[in-house]
Amino acid sequence: MGVRRKFNYMNLLLILVFVVGLGILLYPNISDFFNQKNSSKSINEYDETVAQMNEETRQVLFHETEDYNTTLLSNPVGRFADMTEEMKDEYYSTLDVDGSGMMCYLKIDKLGLNLPVFHGTTEDVLQKYVGHIEGTSLPTGGVGTHCGLSGHRGLPSAVLFTNLDRMEVGDVFSIIVLGEEHFYQIDQIVTVLPNDLSPLAIDPEMDYVTLVTCTPYGENTHRLMIRGVRIEDEKAEEVIENTDSSALKYGLTREQVVNVIAAVMGSIFVFVAVPVLLFPPVPTPKAYIRPWDDNIEEVCKAAIKVSEMATRANWEMDSVTHEADTFAKRRRWDDTLNHTDKLTESDSERPWDEYDFYDESVDYSEEESIRLWDDKVLEKVDQDWSVFDRDRNQQNLKFENINEIIDQGKVEDAFENLDDYFKEELRIGFELLEKSKKGK
Repeated sequence: MGVRRKFNYMNLLLILVFVVGLGILLYPNISDFFNQKNSSKSINEYDETVAQMNEETRQVLFHETEDYNTTLLSNPVGRFADMTEEMKDEYYSTLDVDGSGMMCYLKIDKLGLNLPVFHGTTEDVLQKYVGHIEGTSLPTGGVGTHCGLSGHRGLPSAVLFTNLDRMEVGDVFSIIVLGEEHFYQIDQIVTVLPNDLSPLAIDPEMDYVTLVTCTPYGENTHRLMIRGVRIEDEKAEEVIENTDSSALKYGLTREQVVNVIAAVMGSIFVFVAVPVLLFPPVPTPKAYIRPWDDNIEEVCKAAIKVSEMATRANWEMDSVTHEADTFAKRRRWDDTLNHTDKLTESDSERPWDEYDFYDESVDYSEEESIRLWDDKVLEKVDQDWSVFDRDRNQQNLKFENINEIIDQGKVEDAFENLDDYFKEELRIGFELLEKSKKGK
């Protein structure tokens, strides 16, 4: 038996509101997922390009970068705006490995990040990647270099440096450039005003990389600068092994964990609750709509009882009708006797003409005709009443017999004792009930 369902438009509106809210909640995760895929693609293409280079080409790129960094050391530039057009052209063309502007990529194991690094800090770059701060050393390392890398925090479309404040002194990150991995250990964390670039100053004796992002989270009134100093590969591997990165692996921050839980719950809601809300089952009260489902025998008994009551009502109605008809005839006869002069106008107005109990050979007077008609009609009415009483008594006896059989629990026998007319009515009714029962 199928369950009837009815479309619910109000629930549809609620579901749309829920889906929109869930989409807003999950947008950062979904967007970051695609951004990470894009970053992974850029990194893979970068590695393939470097792998296809011969050693001579790699060394040329390294020497060009060293020359650029040496120039900065002897003639430091405080801001990109202070650079000449010639210096800007030289900057963008140096260490542009595949022509896309990507110079290296940043790896932070503690945060589970692998981020491409592109020339410049334009908004187009920072919306997707980490940008190299113009006027700082290019990220090939070496004594007398200080590379500055900038990344956005709290973007809805990408994680980037969102969790950079979780880094601590002693943690390690690395720069992969031209197939080489350079490790840096954090030795200083400072917060400065946006226009304070002093922490990016080059030390002729040191090899630094500083990661820069906005702080506090959501306000962005200052800059968080996390500086790392170059260390040996062996030491870096030891530090990385002892670093607990499980809490933030793959960028699973507290907010993201909440979003993941919301995504799971939302998926359950969409696939389980939505069909029920859109097409809620319409309750079918069996006792009201289909009482015969519970006890067909009781329904048969009730139907026979109803048939009995209907028959008795018909007999009573016939009785009243006969009495009324007889009374009307008597009144008419009385009126006719009192107004015999009106009967001669037309034969059609003489009601007794239709009866054949007159002797045509006898010339009745009008009064005699009326009396004769009156007597004969009353005699016929009495005969009808006799037949009526006889049939009614027989029917009452039959119903008494039926009720007795019903009381004995023999419903089928009671059904067989009904008159053919009522039997046929009940048979048709029960067939309709059965068809309805099968069709529900």
